[in-house]
Amino acid sequence: MATDLHRPVTAPALSPAGEPEAAVRVEGLTRAFDGRAVIDDLDLTLKAGEFTALLGRSGCGKSTLLRVLAGLDREMAGTVLVPRRRAVAFQAPRLMPWKRVWRNVLLGLPGKPERALAEKALAEVGLTDRAGAWPKTLSGGEAQRASLARALVREPDLLLLDEPFGALDALTRIKAQQLVAELWQRRGCAILLVTHDVDEALLLADRVLVMRDGRIAYDTPVGLDRPRGVGAPRLHRPAGPAAERAGRRGRARRHRCPCRYRLRCRCPGRYRNRRMNSLPLLIVTEHRMKRRALPALLLPLALLLAACGGGASSTGAGGSTDGKGSVTLNVGDQKGGYEAILRASGELDDLDYRVKWSTFTSGPPLLEAVSAGAVDIGGVGNTPPVFAAGSDSNIVVVGATHGSPAGEAIVVPKDSPLKKPEQLKGASIAVAQGSSAHFQLVASLRKAGLSIEDVKLNYLQPADALAAFSRGKVDAWAIWDPYTSQILRAGNARVLTTGDGVVNGLGFQVASPASLKDPQKSKAIGDLLVRLERAQSWVFDHPEEWAKVWAKETGLPHEVALDAVKRSYGTRVPVAIDDAAIASEQEIADTFAELKLIPRRFAFKDYVDTRFNRDLPASTTAPRSYGKASS
Repeated sequence: MATDLHRPVTAPALSPAGEPEAAVRVEGLTRAFDGRAVIDDLDLTLKAGEFTALLGRSGCGKSTLLRVLAGLDREMAGTVLVPRRRAVAFQAPRLMPWKRVWRNVLLGLPGKPERALAEKALAEVGLTDRAGAWPKTLSGGEAQRASLARALVREPDLLLLDEPFGALDALTRIKAQQLVAELWQRRGCAILLVTHDVDEALLLADRVLVMRDGRIAYDTPVGLDRPRGVGAPRLHRPAGPAAERAGRRGRARRHRCPCRYRLRCRCPGRYRNRRMNSLPLLIVTEHRMKRRALPALLLPLALLLAACGGGASSTGAGGSTDGKGSVTLNVGDQKGGYEAILRASGELDDLDYRVKWSTFTSGPPLLEAVSAGAVDIGGVGNTPPVFAAGSDSNIVVVGATHGSPAGEAIVVPKDSPLKKPEQLKGASIAVAQGSSAHFQLVASLRKAGLSIEDVKLNYLQPADALAAFSRGKVDAWAIWDPYTSQILRAGNARVLTTGDGVVNGLGFQVASPASLKDPQKSKAIGDLLVRLERAQSWVFDHPEEWAKVWAKETGLPHEVALDAVKRSYGTRVPVAIDDAAIASEQEIADTFAELKLIPRRFAFKDYVDTRFNRDLPASTTAPRSYGKASS
């Protein structure tokens, strides 16, 4: 049975040895379900005022441990000492729809607390003006902040966060992470954050724990100075003397690599080893695990990656399985992607094979998994296959869609003096390298008589780019839906130009060559492509219904999701991979090779398999349209 530790455990409290006192002490904790030990003889101590992140595979016992610490699960053996004042914020906001926001914040407090107490907590999370609103009127980010205010109003000495950002889109997620970091620094309480995201753990925590088989398998401090930001160089480079020596060697040899990938070089062979110091930290970790040459900070991360079931690219949010049978198809997905579409349209109801889902943050890492054989098939935009093939990855394009390119846009601040693409000369532009927006930017510049040499490129993923754009650090941002729809809805940006007339609007399903050689998996891939075709038609016919599902899956506001559906996602038509599609992709490949953004020239047709074309229409078939609503 859990036991409360009643004495105060605020951050300044010190033990006789001069160390912060323990906010949590767990000894010999065991929790079993139906005879299976989910937590097995676990010992854990959390210091007062310490921010700790807990990672691990789904089902390893993370949430069970959090529930025990919260006092929500007392059917356990062992000793658990926790502060009397503690609070929990779950992944779902869990607001009572019949109570206004301020009443939700005070829910469960003893006595008759005043509204002013709720308003004070709401002010801390930036929701002062939403105190009297009904929960159904809140966006996903606002609802999560209200949930956080409900935890803060209890003045906790221990704050337990169970994947609180998991349902938020990338743009809202970064703001929520910054908010939690600021609140922790002001409050000084101990925090235990359960997450699947290694980057998030590094960004927020002082200490990272890895849970495996019901125990703490690894415990490592995060030796990074504060304040931290998602773009901080220390979050993207290895640390320590060994890494510094590797950095000096890498800088001395950097001129030998002909590409311009800089922080994200994926050149094959000898160049990759020489650029190891400039790769993202988690990619370095994964690579050096195989070489068994890990600097001090990378070794813990290697274990983190292994424990969380994948590389840095995977969000860990996937893992569900559908269907039945002896054949299992491993499908790579992005949040709100194929799994959500197929499930909403009923296309997963009668599978005679199994589909195991894995979720990735974007197309390039998904294709890395396909190339490694960890994923059988996945969907991406028109540019990731070019970058993957340029690195001679083991991928095969097996399916295609054609949609409106209106969602691919270059946006500028609303008050920007830039009125047309020709004025971008000398401008600083944020773009995700290897994304569909990357080629759209190159093509738009070329149409305006400019080249990438005429602008200053900042290679940033959407969350980092949003921060840079919002703070005026860049003059423009090349993006795609739903980010386009979201930032336009926010009202602080306008479109300078779109992909209309400059990009092909194609998206692709990409498979592993080994999977295509397996007759049973090849048959399952063919069936999945047919189901995706029917599901895409369902999306077009049910835009409102799909927007609701998509908003729930991604955390996007409903109106943003609906805008993106009508602007781009709902317009897609499954098409054949024909000569026109191959020629269009070859143009992209040649362009990037000419700019030395990929390490070699290649024939795109060598990475195509047309066996699944069936009677699909030509790739130049006009996208579907909702009329004026899609503009």
